[in-house]
Amino acid sequence: GTQVIYDDGGNPYPAAGVTRKIYESGFDLTIAAGGSVYHSADNGGTYIVIKDPDDTSADLAGADMAVGSGLRLWLIRPYTYGVPPDNNHLKAYASNTFGATWNPSVPIITGSSSPIRSPQVAVNGPTIVLVWKHADPSTLDKPQSMKCLISQDDGANWLPVDTGISLTGTHEIADVALANHQGRFSLVYSVVVDGSTPAGVYLTELKLQ
Repeated sequence: GTQVIYDDGGNPYPAAGVTRKIYESGFDLTIAAGGSVYHSADNGGTYIVIKDPDDTSADLAGADMAVGSGLRLWLIRPYTYGVPPDNNHLKAYASNTFGATWNPSVPIITGSSSPIRSPQVAVNGPTIVLVWKHADPSTLDKPQSMKCLISQDDGANWLPVDTGISLTGTHEIADVALANHQGRFSLVYSVVVDGSTPAGVYLTELKLQ
């Protein structure tokens, strides 16, 4: 049957059909569904809506979220300020209370000359993997590579940024998804030609250095 995760005045968001991410450990269950993230500490008996650390009046969206060891919630955010072309930044939040409270944000990348597009995060124990679409400053509307950033000590230190995927010609990266299963980090991405014509969907396993 269909389980109602959240019902706002007669407008339910059922688990079927709208779920984007599910994280489970023991009796704890976190679900990114619709435009919000829901957490249950009693195996789905009741749920709370997790709030956004940048705006506590708004619900947290789940596209840039991952759950690490000890049920720690990680959240990454790109943002822009300053004088172009070095005005693009990436920061991370961590919560040990499933979003009830958040640690201060930590800057991961500062002063990038290219926007950080569609960032994804996956976590396995102390290992955190970030990926995002990258376009050269001269072709900002044409992302042709995927950048990767890895921490192996719970975000205390980060390895140098690596280019994991690079395309040429009229090919560009469209949709991106990053997942972790028992320490194996896999990236799925789709490629289009000339801005819109589908050219393929690819799966690659990221090799951690």
